[in-house]
Amino acid sequence: MILVDGYYFTRHAASGGKMRYRCCKYNIGCTACLYTLLDDSAVVLRPTFFTTEIGARIMKLRGYCYTRHSVCSSRVKWLCVENRTNDCHAIVVTIGYTMVDRQNKHTHPPNLT
Repeated sequence: MILVDGYYFTRHAASGGKMRYRCCKYNIGCTACLYTLLDDSAVVLRPTFFTTEIGARIMKLRGYCYTRHSVCSSRVKWLCVENRTNDCHAIVVTIGYTMVDRQNKHTHPPNLT
């Protein structure tokens, strides 16, 4: 078991020199995960949020950017920013800062800059 920022993760699967850990609340829908590398450093796969100069909320996850599409109660649906220019249908759903669902099939490569 690993503790990161107050969240507990349990070992799930190993492959290619990495170990995948899932959130201890996986059974109730949490999809947060992290990987440990051979040097035991952790790579946390959590989205980051920021606001543009014009006030738009943006979420970045694994090199892809998403814009806020709809809000229902505490659930927020995010669409890939390339949804119109590249006909990308990838979405992410969050509750607070926790990712609860994603359909991550992008039609373009990530922007790693």
